[in-house]
Amino acid sequence: MIIVKNLSKKFGNVKVLDNINLKIKDGEFFCIVGPSGCGKTTLLRIIAGLEKPTSGEVYINSEKVGNHKSSCSMVFQQYALFPWRTVLENVMFPLEIQGISESKRRKIAEEYLKLVDLQDFKDAYPYELSGGMKQRVAIVRALVNDPKVLLMDEPFAALDMQTRNFLQKELSYIWEKTCKTIVFVTHNIDEAVFLGDRVAVMSARPGRILKIFEVNLKRPRDRLDEKFLEIRGKILDILEKEVKRSIEIKI
Repeated sequence: MIIVKNLSKKFGNVKVLDNINLKIKDGEFFCIVGPSGCGKTTLLRIIAGLEKPTSGEVYINSEKVGNHKSSCSMVFQQYALFPWRTVLENVMFPLEIQGISESKRRKIAEEYLKLVDLQDFKDAYPYELSGGMKQRVAIVRALVNDPKVLLMDEPFAALDMQTRNFLQKELSYIWEKTCKTIVFVTHNIDEAVFLGDRVAVMSARPGRILKIFEVNLKRPRDRLDEKFLEIRGKILDILEKEVKRSIEIKI
């Protein structure tokens, strides 16, 4: 589904990404973790076609990113909802700019709101919603276009632990229902192991792929399961070394 080939990125003289190579399968939930500043978000933006690589290429379904209309939708840490629009109007917006009729876009939006149990809040405004509800609206707004790939940049980072855990379960349910390919960036190792089919661990800047872990655990996952804790511990060991190295480099 997604091929990242010999990809590097510089901002001026600063090398952010160094020779990234990835193959992400169709319908896979692929998580990326790494130290702050390692280029995770930059990699996601390049896959989305929002940034150009300095060298290397990205392909989605054999089409080179940058040569065609993006087949990705992106969900950010900040909800980016229009405060003057209702929940339903926010979700309908991507369909509106495509010129889809009001009756059809309303029907599609309402179906997706049912998927995340927000149909009773369709006439509410963003200020009337909790943080978790706002992020659910942002997720379904990204899905209404029926994208091939859903890119998620630390979407739950600003939420409290209980809400975050709840939304992880919600997202896992949405993924199973929609069969989308999801690329999910996070700092939270527990979150990555809970959600991902595979977890890629990146180095400190310049970001490289150090190791990719297979998470062969049944869903829904038990965070106290011995295998879960084993994978989590192995990822933590790598990241602690990388964080230490990045601090030493700065000093």
